[in-house]
Amino acid sequence: MRENAEVLYIVRIYGTRRVPEASRVGGRLPLHATAVGKMLLAFEEPWCGRDSSRRFATTLDEMRVGATSIAVPILQHGVVSSALGLVTTTDGAATIERHLPDMRGIARRIEASVGSLSLNALRQVASSGQK
Repeated sequence: MRENAEVLYIVRIYGTRRVPEASRVGGRLPLHATAVGKMLLAFEEPWCGRDSSRRFATTLDEMRVGATSIAVPILQHGVVSSALGLVTTTDGAATIERHLPDMRGIARRIEASVGSLSLNALRQVASSGQK
C-alpha cells in the first residue's frame, strides 16, 4: 500500500526459486521503481494519466538487477487501496503476464477478506512487521 512516496509492504510470501530480494514486511521502496508502486500511481496520481485500462504494471531490472515484477490492483471500498505483486527472475519476463488470471483471482479474494478493515489498520500491521 502507498505511504507518501513509497510502497509499504504488508505481507511477503517466498517461493521456491531464488529471486533478487528488495522488499520485506514493513519495508518501504520507491513508488516509481516497483510494479506495486506503479499500479498505485496509475490510479492515484493525475499526472500519471488515467488510462489504467491494462490494470497491471510491470518492472524489469528496476529495483534489483535480475528481477522482474508484475502487480494488479486491490480495491477497498471501491478504491484502489493496495496492490498484489509477483517478483521473479528476469528470465521469466517474457511470460510474466501469464500469471495475471491467478493474480486477479487472488486480489479478489484479498478484497473480500480485508474489505471491512480500515487502511490505517493495515498500515499498523505492516509497520509492526507482523504477518
